Formats: sequence, structure tokens, C-alpha cells
Amino acid sequence: PLSALRLIGESAYFTQTPNRIECRNNAVLETRVLAATPGKYEFRAVAASSPLRDVFAVVDLEIDGRIVGSREIRSTGNQAHELGTAELSAGEHVLRLLYRNDEFAENGEDRNLFLCGLSAKLVGN
Repeated sequence: PLSALRLIGESAYFTQTPNRIECRNNAVLETRVLAATPGKYEFRAVAASSPLRDVFAVVDLEIDGRIVGSREIRSTGNQAHELGTAELSAGEHVLRLLYRNDEFAENGEDRNLFLCGLSAKLVGN
């Protein structure tokens, strides 16, 4: 669940409720996931972004220290976005979401990331 994600480090521009995470500057979010069955898993986020110069927030998906996917969240309203797939062994794994392209412009444009859901689905053995 979204509430399992934790901010690594500190940020004055980060808010989290049970149903929404707002990253108004660069952030690393972390949780542990349990793969009950070994196999290929697909990871999705329900998210939105505010663009700056037509570039939206980019989220990298890291599993156990390895980047397995990257997605530009090209929607200003909540939509499902596939973040990537990973082969997982049975057991616990560390999942991180990395948001690293925050930017603010003098004209008031401000790129931000808004997360409303995160899921993993077994898609192959």
C-alpha cells in the first residue's frame, strides 16, 4: 500500500496521507515488498505530475539496488503508469521510487510528482 512508502532523508516539500504522496522536490521513497512466488512482476503507479517546459516528473523504479524501469508521468490527472518489470525471487525485496528531475522556473512553472497508488502484479513464472 501507498502508506508503506517512506521518504529517505528529509524534505520540507513532502507530504503524505494514507491516499496521496506529494513530492514537491526531489525524493527517494522506499518500502519492502514480499514476493510470495518467484517470477516476473510488473509494477504500476497511479500518479500525476505537473510539467515544466512540457517535461513531466520522471520516476525510476529500483529493486534491491538495481534500476529496473523509468517512466515519465505524462498526466496532470491521476492515471495508471507502468514503472517497470523485474524478476524476483521468493522473499523480501527493497523497492525504491526515485524522483530526481524536480525544477521550478521564474515564470511560476513547477514540476512536481503526486502518487495515489502503487501495485505489483505477478505476470510470469
